[in-house]
Amino acid sequence: SGLAAAGGLRVWSQVPRRGLGFLDDLDDGDPVRESFRRVRAAILRTTSRPCVVTITRDASVPAVMATALDLGLSLCDAGHDVVLVDASLEPDALAGIASSSEIGLSDHLAGGTTHQLWTQSWRGLRVLGAGEELATTRDLLSSVHMAGVVRRLRDSADYVLLVAPVAASAEAVTLGALSDVTVLVAGERLTTHATVRQLAD
Repeated sequence: SGLAAAGGLRVWSQVPRRGLGFLDDLDDGDPVRESFRRVRAAILRTTSRPCVVTITRDASVPAVMATALDLGLSLCDAGHDVVLVDASLEPDALAGIASSSEIGLSDHLAGGTTHQLWTQSWRGLRVLGAGEELATTRDLLSSVHMAGVVRRLRDSADYVLLVAPVAASAEAVTLGALSDVTVLVAGERLTTHATVRQLAD
């Protein structure tokens, strides 16, 4: 598309708008499922396992968690072991998906947990929630603790999906440096050519 050309980026798929629910609630031939199959195929084609994928968004896109969850479900549907990590710094980003009272990323980064990384299971996808202290998470995303968490998750899964804050943030850049590939979610008629050029730089 024109947006991709503006930043020298590759468009893996255009996901149609849809209602409530997630990928595995849709019929097999649904256009949304097909669009995520294309994203999945591109990731499988261009990466080797284990693989860490940062998923971020342009600031004009309201949120990216649903997209990340659907990508995780698509990878699980192909038989892969997938862990999704909420590093989005958005309050209640996983509401209804993962319990906020369970041990989360902030607990691991603060060093207050055992060496085992406790994840919650949702529809076959393993999920590591943000934890209760988002300020702790923000401060420590660039720490050696975060690099250690990513390394340990990589050792235990085929794909690790890091759901990051907006692409222009320092935190998203930090997470991208820990990853093998970064997926930018842009919005039709929302993301501008200038924004894509800036983010590509």
